[in-house]
Amino acid sequence: MEYIIKSESYRLLKSKINELTNNIDNIIYFDLSENNIDEIIEECNYNNLFNELKCIIVNNTNLFNTKYEYKEELNKLKNYLNNPNKLTTLIFITDSISLKKKCVKIIKDKGNLIELNLPNEKEINNYIIKYLNNINYKIDNIALAKLISNCNNNYDIILNELDKILIIKTDNTITLDDINKYSIKINNDSIFDFVDSIIKKDKKKIFTFLKKFIDRNEEVAVILSNLATQYRLIYSTKLMIKENKSEKEIADYLNIHPYRVKLAHTNSLNYSSKELIDKLLNIGILDEKIKSGLIDKYIGLKIFLINL
Repeated sequence: MEYIIKSESYRLLKSKINELTNNIDNIIYFDLSENNIDEIIEECNYNNLFNELKCIIVNNTNLFNTKYEYKEELNKLKNYLNNPNKLTTLIFITDSISLKKKCVKIIKDKGNLIELNLPNEKEINNYIIKYLNNINYKIDNIALAKLISNCNNNYDIILNELDKILIIKTDNTITLDDINKYSIKINNDSIFDFVDSIIKKDKKKIFTFLKKFIDRNEEVAVILSNLATQYRLIYSTKLMIKENKSEKEIADYLNIHPYRVKLAHTNSLNYSSKELIDKLLNIGILDEKIKSGLIDKYIGLKIFLINL
């Protein structure tokens, strides 16, 4: 089976991939910022002696989000999709999709184009209650409302906070007192200014904000999530400007306010495409190291900022 998954949420994406690979032990990861389509197709076609099922997950996929580029790569992929290896599940992860691409149409016709939209507040409520029920925990309504408000309706951050609280809890009910004691509270204005200083590479402001950020014991995951979103927007804008698309066309295509595109266009002048891809890759690596306990979150963030 072949899939394209569009998602801005790491947790929704992880859940969907776990669902799709439930009966597959052999999972192989590729990254299109480091690997080429030939390597991926070669691995797709390869079967071992035992003919076991395998899944190939391709990150940083930009093949499907531009109108004119990657023609050779797309033709190779189209040929594979017309005669795929039945023992291989191929999953492409992307943040933008053009339905005009033939490869996208082939996968869409199979019913395997998946768009994981960010949940609204009501959906977040239901997801969180179900998530806790599955592990025999519960949360009262006031505590849940407070948690969602603290995390600014960010689904990934809410789940990260819940996981942190669950480690501390000695009973199976999360209360308002738990949220007030252990949950972060996002200061949106401060985070916006911090991220903006990073995007503009203003070292003086960056380290002034960083000190305040650490003093308030704020969550690094929030910064990394917001920063990755901005870098992706700048990268997408940069690519589409090269295709002679107007800022209005880009805003319509990405379904965002034109002013955000205007800012992204201005900021894109200070970055090469490769630099933006490297930033996104490094953010992903840092996030994984922090979550795995391989590096202290503030030390990791400092190293990332020093190397801007």
